[in-house]
Amino acid sequence: MNEINESVMEFLLEMTAIILEVDKDDIDEEADLDEIGYESMSVNRLCLAINEKLDISLTPALFLSVTSLSALAEYLLDNHFQNVDQKL
Repeated sequence: MNEINESVMEFLLEMTAIILEVDKDDIDEEADLDEIGYESMSVNRLCLAINEKLDISLTPALFLSVTSLSALAEYLLDNHFQNVDQKL
């Protein structure tokens, strides 16, 4: 994993730990978001945190197709690389 991939995943893990009030080391980045404890309100909080940090406009609907933190990291790198590179 290169530096920018690591930065994205670290950000997502940190936000998840804060939002779900769990230890970052206990989060499986490959698990489905619902398996690690996300539900509609917490997905909204994650979406807002990402939008604020990266200055983008994701909607919670994205999480119907992007179902894990690793898939979310990949989506962000594929679709918002410039913002990720500048902000993380």
